[in-house]
Amino acid sequence: MPDKRILMKSLLILLFLTPFLEALELGTPFRDNAILQRGMKVPVRGWSPPKVPVTFAGQTKQAVSGPDGKWMIELDPLKANATPAELTIAEKSGETITLKQ
Repeated sequence: MPDKRILMKSLLILLFLTPFLEALELGTPFRDNAILQRGMKVPVRGWSPPKVPVTFAGQTKQAVSGPDGKWMIELDPLKANATPAELTIAEKSGETITLKQ
């Protein structure tokens, strides 16, 4: 039965380390200098620990991830403008992603 012990120890180690492996990440179309559609809701997707605030153009939405770590929020429709803005996603641990236009 040593195989079961090794398996159990491995699972316990994995369960212990899982919170440290969670990383804040955005979906593919989101990067610096991205252009967002005006006049309609803008979906923002990513992966992260359970809850993260997403801030853009005076809006802050709370993203809540599912069991797989994926989340999606919708920004309210945006007005056309040429003013640069930042999209910021931050988590409690201090990890932050800031995209600039």
